[in-house]
Amino acid sequence: MAVIKTDTFTEPGAGTHPLEDHNSDVGGGWGSGSDDVTSFDIAETNDTVSADSNGRFGALGDENPSNADHLCSVNGRTEVDAAGNDVGAIVRGVNGTFQGGSSDGYYFHIISVGGGQGFHILGKIDGGTRSEIGSAVEIGSFSESTDYDIRTEAIGTAIKGFLNDSEVQSEIDSALTAAGNIGIYVRNANAVITSLNSEDFVVAGGRNTLRSPKRNYFNHLLTR
Repeated sequence: MAVIKTDTFTEPGAGTHPLEDHNSDVGGGWGSGSDDVTSFDIAETNDTVSADSNGRFGALGDENPSNADHLCSVNGRTEVDAAGNDVGAIVRGVNGTFQGGSSDGYYFHIISVGGGQGFHILGKIDGGTRSEIGSAVEIGSFSESTDYDIRTEAIGTAIKGFLNDSEVQSEIDSALTAAGNIGIYVRNANAVITSLNSEDFVVAGGRNTLRSPKRNYFNHLLTR
């Protein structure tokens, strides 16, 4: 199977449910590493996951893919127009605590909002230190209440960001080479994620390709 993990963050009943107690639709649970998983809750009334306080947080899945070339895509929104609300996807994640320790590392692609304008940012945590890869790019016609498909891909040293299935950033970076794991990233409690999909790549015919035909997973979720 090409799929590493899919999750619609569905839990029965009302109230909130800790992400660390949740099992994904496909794949395992969340938070086997020393990450921020305990800072996330699932709202059972609308099947979304968000941070339970303000700050920068990353949570990793339990799957431990063997291939370092993989993608992670989340469907999410910043929810409010306030500086410092971010949401995005993690690949090649080790630990996952945002700038929390010298062993933390991952690549991320996020959308960020402030002053009525949205931006997408490709970056990394390397040795616990955050930096951007390339420059932040403005999103045209941005709406904080709109769900966006935010995807991060890592293939060798090529690190790419996609927005609504269109490539918007591509950079070369060789800092993080371990397979690590996929995950979610949010900043502040307003930003929410509604679903996640991740797949790995294999070498076929001399180039990296998805093991199975790529599908628009989130369009399926929105129209079912």
